[in-house]
Amino acid sequence: MNGTTSTPASAIYQLNTTAEQMAGSSEELAATSNDIAQNCHAAAERTTRATKEISDMIRTIQQETRTAIVSMEEGVRGTEKGATEAAQLESALQAILEQVNAVTMQVSQIAPPLRNRPPPPERSPAILTRYPRLLRGLPKAPRIRHLLPLALQSG
Repeated sequence: MNGTTSTPASAIYQLNTTAEQMAGSSEELAATSNDIAQNCHAAAERTTRATKEISDMIRTIQQETRTAIVSMEEGVRGTEKGATEAAQLESALQAILEQVNAVTMQVSQIAPPLRNRPPPPERSPAILTRYPRLLRGLPKAPRIRHLLPLALQSG
C-alpha cells in the first residue's frame, strides 16, 4: 500500500479522530462565541444606562439653563426699571432744586428792603406773633428756613 491508508478501519479511525478534534474545537468556538455574545450584551446594557444618564443630565442642564435665563431676564428688567426710576427721581430732584432756587431768589430780593426798613411800631408785635406761623408754613428745607430770620431782621 503505497503511502495510503492500509485499511479502511484505519481510515475510519483517522476520520473519527479528526472529527473529535473538530468537535472539540467547535465546542471551544461555541463557548468563546457565547462569552463574546454575553460580553456584548452586558456592554450594550451599560451603554444604554449611560446614554439614559447622559440624557437625564442634558435635560437637567437645559432646565437649569432656562431657569438661569429667566432669572437674568428678570434682572435686566429690574435694572431697566431701576434706571428709569432713577432718571425720574433725578428729574424730580432737579425740579425741587429749581423751586428752591426760585424761592431763595425771591427771599433774597425781599430781604434787603426789609432789613433796611424798621417795622412800624404798631405792627412789630403782629410780626413777632406771626413769625412762628410763617416759619412752620415754610418748606422744611434748611436753605429756605434760615433765610426768614434774615428777611425779618431790621437793619
